Amino acid sequence: MAPESANQKPRTRRRQSGKRKPPATASLSPDAKLLVSRKMAAEMLTISIRKVDYMIADGRLLTRKIDNRVLIR
Repeated sequence: MAPESANQKPRTRRRQSGKRKPPATASLSPDAKLLVSRKMAAEMLTISIRKVDYMIADGRLLTRKIDNRVLIR
């Protein structure tokens, strides 16, 4: 006779769909950051995100691409 534990499936963690841990954020002011997102740059310059995109395309804003994110210097 086989032991009862042999009939049980091993437990695995299931990933909860749609429930991710939010990314950690630093408590620095936007002025102290070296790189900012397009949205943050738009807020700092009081312009639209689309205008920030135009300024990046014209070369008026310097950028760094890290993974899929475009960050502005």
